[in-house]
Amino acid sequence: DIPEEGKFTLPNEEELETLIKKVHEVMEEPENLKLLEYHISDIYTSSQVAASDYQNCAYIVSHIQELLRNSEFIKEKFGLATVENYGSSANTLWSMDSDIDIAVHFTQNESKNSKKKAKGNKKESKKKQNVVNEMKKIDYVKA
Repeated sequence: DIPEEGKFTLPNEEELETLIKKVHEVMEEPENLKLLEYHISDIYTSSQVAASDYQNCAYIVSHIQELLRNSEFIKEKFGLATVENYGSSANTLWSMDSDIDIAVHFTQNESKNSKKKAKGNKKESKKKQNVVNEMKKIDYVKA
């Protein structure tokens, strides 16, 4: 049956079963299975990480680290830099826009740093306690 123009009717259960059987028959034909196998194999091959991807990533990470370590300003301000790659850097079929996720860690003079932290923690504790006290006053006034 040809539906009227602009109208579409859903198949009934019997028609749906027939359609599903036909799809299975078509999919199970040897040439279609070979074609499917070819496409799956092609996708798998295309999505593999090449050795050059790892080499490029290692070069970029080491170059960034070298630039940071050669900067006198950064050495004085933050200490020595260590750059770490922690993400996926492969250019695959699934993500054609390859990226590198890096973390940069700096070493600093521990004695200066620990003194600053101790002072900072005292100030932070006082600020937090003042906020808590203010909140208590507000709650008391509301009650």
